[in-house]
Amino acid sequence: MDIIDILDKKVKDTVEAKLRLEEELVNLNRRLEKLSKDNNELRAKNESYTKELKLALDELEQIIKDLGVKNMILVSRSKKKIIGLDGFCIK
Repeated sequence: MDIIDILDKKVKDTVEAKLRLEEELVNLNRRLEKLSKDNNELRAKNESYTKELKLALDELEQIIKDLGVKNMILVSRSKKKIIGLDGFCIK
């Protein structure tokens, strides 16, 4: 093998490696576009659910006010402390 053959093989290997990397880059860009689309859909759903939850809480607040509830005992199996009842003017 002379120097020309060695250089020819190196160039061929380099071109093949470049083509593989370009193909991988295209695939990564496709995955990135899909993830971006999925992210936008999830953000839209989250916004929708947040609005729906706010409407439900506003309705609940109005019902509690209409009933004249000032004190309430919360019965739950959860040991978590429920915060935010002060926003409903409830102790």
